[in-house]
Amino acid sequence: MLRVEGPVVAQNQMLFASDWLTENPDTSPESFYYNTKPQPDGFAAQVFADGPTQRRGATPQFLGALISQAQHTLIISTPYFIPDYSLINILCATAYRGVAVAMIFPKHNDSFVVAATSRSYYWQLLEAGVKIYEYKPGLLHAKTLTVDGELSLIGSTNLDLRSFDLI
Repeated sequence: MLRVEGPVVAQNQMLFASDWLTENPDTSPESFYYNTKPQPDGFAAQVFADGPTQRRGATPQFLGALISQAQHTLIISTPYFIPDYSLINILCATAYRGVAVAMIFPKHNDSFVVAATSRSYYWQLLEAGVKIYEYKPGLLHAKTLTVDGELSLIGSTNLDLRSFDLI
């Protein structure tokens, strides 16, 4: 659950409108209202979109760029982890160069196949020095990435090939 206020809401509204107008071209763009009122004590936020209106491959490239920029810490949570070779290599390379990398997965996944496949990558991550944590109370469904405690990505994209191929 995440609540956002301020201009980032307008970014989300524009993203929704873009997708809506793609599928409903007869809708007037003026029918959308965008709330751009700044929030006191707010902070910078940027919407990143993926989907049918975006360039194919943009999300895994964006994630790879963020991961490779980590200097001190990288924390990732994801319920579904079936990476492609470039993602597993970037994660391992980041840990090998001394960044404290932590990954959080659900202890009990809603898919036995996904859980088994995700765990098949643990040995590579552990060998590189990645710390792996498994969330026990229930299904961890958060998709987050935090770089050096300065930049956070909160989204809906899983770190798996299926999610990367759907967009």
